[in-house]
Amino acid sequence: MLMLANTCPECNGDLLYEVSTKHFICRNCGLYVTREQLDDIRDRLRPRRKSSKEAEYLEWWMSKK
Repeated sequence: MLMLANTCPECNGDLLYEVSTKHFICRNCGLYVTREQLDDIRDRLRPRRKSSKEAEYLEWWMSKK
């Protein structure tokens, strides 16, 4: 049984969830991953932001003390 899930992080195509194998399959590029692998891919593609505390500390550190 296949269920429509989300969009593929690599090609933006439709991801289908195959219940019997518990994997996501992309209709366009053929990506075949588990939920954990999908989360890892999305985390790597997501730009990292510095927290405001990190930014403030870096600004303080780089300034003339």
